[in-house]
Amino acid sequence: MAHTLAYRFVHLALLAGVTSLSGGCPEAISDDDPPGDGDGQDDDDDGPAHPPADTSQDTAEATEDGPATVAGHVIRLATTPLAADDDGVGTLYIAALETCDLTAPLLGSAVIPNADFSQPEARVGFEIPDLSQPVHLAVFLDDDLNADPQAPTPDPGDLSYAEQAGDGILSCIVANPTESALVEVPLTALVPGAVR
Repeated sequence: MAHTLAYRFVHLALLAGVTSLSGGCPEAISDDDPPGDGDGQDDDDDGPAHPPADTSQDTAEATEDGPATVAGHVIRLATTPLAADDDGVGTLYIAALETCDLTAPLLGSAVIPNADFSQPEARVGFEIPDLSQPVHLAVFLDDDLNADPQAPTPDPGDLSYAEQAGDGILSCIVANPTESALVEVPLTALVPGAVR
């Protein structure tokens, strides 16, 4: 199972590319703008030095003419424990597969460094753009930061979405980019073998 999962996440990194959601566009600051005020405004009333981010769409976007985006949150359930030697902060890997099968084509991905699930019910947002059909999301948090970025795989103690932990079967959440609701993906289990 681990070798097959490694194979899929190699393709996650190599075929789909990496979408990092670690931050937004930094604000441009002119020489006239006082440093540290964070407003991104020029003092000569030219307007914003950098247009503000479009926050009007808090849902997954879709168009009839082309690809759309699946957006949502990964949530650590209050009932999902952390491994004794892990802190709940790590790299979050999200694969968008055609079907919930490790041999299925990879349609998109998101890799989010420094994802913080240290507190129960913690949430981390994600987006996977350029999708034109429903996808099956497979998710894990590399809590101990020991996954090879070129071939990331979960190991004992990493958090994941699983319908039944340790059964060796990939579990996925179905997401449709044409629906407007945000997708909620729970981290439900520790990969077996970790000390709790």
